[in-house]
Amino acid sequence: MQILSCSLSLYTVSAFADDSDFMQCIAERERSVSQQTDSALIWYRTSAEKTALFRQIFTDAMTQINNRVKTDKLKLNSWGVVFNLDNVLLDDSLYRYAQYLGCTKDNNVNFSNYLRNNILPTNSGAADITCQIQALGGKVFIVSNRNGSGDSGKELMAATVNNLNQQHICYNSILYASDTSGWNKNPRFTAITSGDYENIIVDKPQPATQVVAYFGSNIEDFPSFKQNTAHELSPDSTLFDKFGTEYFLVPNPLTGNWRRNYWK
Repeated sequence: MQILSCSLSLYTVSAFADDSDFMQCIAERERSVSQQTDSALIWYRTSAEKTALFRQIFTDAMTQINNRVKTDKLKLNSWGVVFNLDNVLLDDSLYRYAQYLGCTKDNNVNFSNYLRNNILPTNSGAADITCQIQALGGKVFIVSNRNGSGDSGKELMAATVNNLNQQHICYNSILYASDTSGWNKNPRFTAITSGDYENIIVDKPQPATQVVAYFGSNIEDFPSFKQNTAHELSPDSTLFDKFGTEYFLVPNPLTGNWRRNYWK
């Protein structure tokens, strides 16, 4: 079996050469903008409702997970929970704000560069729930669409681990996207439940693990869902029945393939 993983110790997280110019751009341009017009960005970065929703979702989810473990008498380390990374555990909205202000373009900062050279904050309650899951006897899997391919991917993986450790996120394994797999997470979901990580870019592969919950900010963060078909489903479709018990969706009005949907 070939597992596409490697040691991260050779790749250090370096300071971003023009990070000061990038941050100065944000500070200067936000002062010159008399009124913010992106209501989704304002809501995500400033509202108390966003903080409250994350805490509510994580608290309700932990109750469901606790009940599942007790009811099914799940054994220690036999089960786990899957989290998306960006917009669920970590908050990347400063980059989206910089895009809005035009600072990413003018300073030649793409998203991967930003992630490699900045420590993202956690969303409210994210560190607590990951550590509570481990304390309960479960494993935490992070399935991210950060690209782990090539040397730049190895640097991004090292930066990701550094960010998680600095923000005290508890985890057992991280599964990354690749040049060949793209953003389809289903093969990585299958790897977790089967224990077969062939052709998967993974940090610390685990034995086959029963997944009791998934957390995402995009419908495609959940097994078998595709945006181009899911948005056509009836609101009463049984395919949505697991939401609130096994699937937990946090708010994300900033990014996602829902943005390609047609107006109705």
